[in-house]
Order: sequence, then structure tokens, then C-alpha cells
Amino acid sequence: MAATYAKAKEYMDKVVSRLQQYFPEGFIPLHSDKLSDARNVFVIENQTAFKMHISKWYNQFFKISVGEELSDEELVEICPGFTTPKGLNKRMLYVQEDAEDGTLVHEFLHWLQHPNFYPTFYITHAKGSPVLEGVTEYFTRQVYSGVDRLHHYDRYYFNIVRGLAGQLITEQQIAAVAFKGTPVPSALTDLF
Repeated sequence: MAATYAKAKEYMDKVVSRLQQYFPEGFIPLHSDKLSDARNVFVIENQTAFKMHISKWYNQFFKISVGEELSDEELVEICPGFTTPKGLNKRMLYVQEDAEDGTLVHEFLHWLQHPNFYPTFYITHAKGSPVLEGVTEYFTRQVYSGVDRLHHYDRYYFNIVRGLAGQLITEQQIAAVAFKGTPVPSALTDLF
């Protein structure tokens, strides 16, 4: 399956339709120019171009949170896409041209996240990466039910599901953290 701008736009619209109730008031009109065309948000690349971008961003940003050295080849193998950690209007999503549909949803959710959550919480909290990926994967699976999801996110996703089932957190709470930038409650970080 190949990633296309048409698919990316289709999933952008699905995400916005399903989750807009959780966005800050005025968010959609404020970003309507970006949301009107997937090319304003996504960069779909072949492996060579993607390798250059993931290597740059991994070394400048992601390695701090991940905490390990990875070769360019390993990065391309394990990472089908990423979102640059810039301010919302300047963020871009880079995905490999063979990325699965679920990756388009997952990365677009990172694009939508409030800067207090991504990149700030991600990079400053010891549990930033698992909490961020758990919340993102939870909402990914609310919008996209395909079987192509990356299994290394399963444990993060199931931590969120257990927290919701045990009424330790609510969907409204995690949505407010992700999209409105409210402080991350300890009940959420305690799940990890």
C-alpha cells in the first residue's frame, strides 16, 4: 500500500470530523489554510529523501527522548513517519511513500497536538515518549481500525485503554492534554 496525498487528506478529514469536539474553540478556522490540502501538512518521500530528514531530526531532537544511537538505516526501518517538533503552524509530517494508512492518521494527530504536549512534555518528562505515543495511538485507533498498526505502540495503547477502563482517566482528559495543552495529570503518567 502506498501513501498518497489523497489518502492523507481523506484521513485528515476523518480525524477532524471525529475529534473536533476536543479542539480549542476556533481551531479549525484558524488552521483552515493548512487543513485544506494535505500538501500543506504532509511530505511523502522515497526512502532516500526520508532517510535524510529522519536522520537530521533524530539527531537534533528525538534521540534525547529515545536515548539511544540508531543508524540511518535503522531509523528508516523502524520509523515510517514523524512530525517535526516545531510550532503548530510550522510543523510538517514526513512519511515514507510506502507508509501504511494508520501512520498517516497517527502522524496527523501529532501535527494537531498542542505544543505543551508535543514537543514540550515529550522532551521534558521522563515518561514523555510513552505517554505521548499512548495518547496518540489511542486516538489513532479511534479513527482508524486497520490491522497495519505498529505493534511497538501496543503496550502504550493498552496502558491508556486500561486507564480508561479502570476510570483512572477519561477520554476528555487525555484529549484536553493532547489538543488543548492542559497539564498532564499524574493519573495518566502513572499508567506508564
